[in-house]
Amino acid sequence: MCMRVAGSLFTLLLLLFAGACSVKEEPAPSIQEPQAGDESVSSPEAPPPGTMTTVSIEPVQLARINLITGGDFAGHWTGEGDPHGFGGPDRGRGFSSIGVERTRLDSFKVRQTWEKGVDGGESIFNLFHTAVKQLKPETRYRFSCSAKNLSNGSIRVTAWQVIDIGSPKQKVERISWELVTIPPSEDFKEYSGEFTTLPREGFTVVLSASARNDVTTFPATVTWGYWRLIEARP
Repeated sequence: MCMRVAGSLFTLLLLLFAGACSVKEEPAPSIQEPQAGDESVSSPEAPPPGTMTTVSIEPVQLARINLITGGDFAGHWTGEGDPHGFGGPDRGRGFSSIGVERTRLDSFKVRQTWEKGVDGGESIFNLFHTAVKQLKPETRYRFSCSAKNLSNGSIRVTAWQVIDIGSPKQKVERISWELVTIPPSEDFKEYSGEFTTLPREGFTVVLSASARNDVTTFPATVTWGYWRLIEARP
């Protein structure tokens, strides 16, 4: 009996030893380093899946078109007549005259010369001016210009709102008497000002240039590099 039990135990031990030897060792999983440009690998700073995040979106800056026709005085004007998009003083009746000035870069600028006095009391249509239509009522606009004022006083640009322009019922309302003021300067400088259109319908905005009363020496000359009008940002 003892011999039979001992034989059985010996057989069992052999089977256990054989099973242990047949177990294969599985290799450890390899860890791959993320490669540059591999978008499938999450950044350690990325939020866990399912997390809501706020993305900052910058507004697109759109170029704004100058609302003044021909306001850059570029290349389309030879000095004969008035610049495209502008009206000037009546020949022989106005206090100032309009001419052309060509720069080194072969671009054109407008030279305005007062021969006999200031013209602040003249009709706006007998001043150097431009008319801008299709503007919106109760809206803020920004006017800017480049100018060189060789006179001994100041030149102003005034903003007007004209209802039914050119008709017998025409009505002129002043928006800004001195939208910009151009002091004496030997070099071109930039000036700007803003105005808000009145709550009217069927209007035209007229921008005009005139000499202030502190201009006392004649002839007095200002050279305009450009006139620009855009809708002001809120």
